[in-house]
Amino acid sequence: MNTPIQKMQALTKVHFLSCSKSLRRLIFLGCFILGGFISNAQTATINMTSGDGWYRLVTGSHPYASGKISIRGGLGNNKITSITFYVSMMGYNQKGVINILENLFYNYNHVAEIRVGTTGSGLSAVDVRFVNMGSGGNLYVEIEGANLAIDSTPTFNPTAPTNITSISGRVVGISSDRWPVYLGKKVGIGTSSPSEELEVNGTIRSKEVKVEATPWPDYVFAPDYDLNSLNELELYIKENRHLPGISSAAEVAENGVSLGEMNAKLLEKIEELTLLVIQLKHEKDQEISDLKKEIEELKNQ
Repeated sequence: MNTPIQKMQALTKVHFLSCSKSLRRLIFLGCFILGGFISNAQTATINMTSGDGWYRLVTGSHPYASGKISIRGGLGNNKITSITFYVSMMGYNQKGVINILENLFYNYNHVAEIRVGTTGSGLSAVDVRFVNMGSGGNLYVEIEGANLAIDSTPTFNPTAPTNITSISGRVVGISSDRWPVYLGKKVGIGTSSPSEELEVNGTIRSKEVKVEATPWPDYVFAPDYDLNSLNELELYIKENRHLPGISSAAEVAENGVSLGEMNAKLLEKIEELTLLVIQLKHEKDQEISDLKKEIEELKNQ
């Protein structure tokens, strides 16, 4: 007796055979075109014996490959890896995308970094760098996607692919050059590895930017503030080619500028200059007063 599934298969076959020859050819052609993109699921247990380094765990059989990859296992040193990520790779000099969906680990996992890219003939590869593996062990790999295949004997420290997209194995987020990247608590735009909470490799346009800067330099007006004289300031500028307390051009080129800190420093210099101008005014007022006295004395004589 046929099962419901068998009956459905038989019915589908009858309908397919009843189609015209030209329609069947179109169906075969469509299957052939889409064949490179049909999703499949695979699992494998891999013995990791080469120690710390890069392993090519998954390769793509087509310039376009994508899918979900799960890696689990204990590889020594009291650490357990459990990470799931989605990859999307494009051949022909195109960048890919890595999206770490889940990253559960005990005492830090072994995955230090993940990279995707293209190899010869425009094919794709998924490399994972493992650390702290100790004596190694078995790694369980599961993939579900299009044009992806597990390397049951992964290449150790393979030649790096080209057009690399990479991401730290210690985060949850997205790495891509096409849209904002979320790495843990960091967001990057135009960069795949933001080092700050928000890093933009480009221009920011905004109607308003509010920066919290402390301490605000009202301390310049304190009675005990050590204000450089004009002579001291002149000597410092001759020797250093920049104002005291302000970064040099070389330092700015290397480290950039903190907007809040720089605004506070600029205000500090304005307040110092204001005090110097006030001092000059007092000195000039005194000189004018002394001259007037001398003139009056001369007139009296």
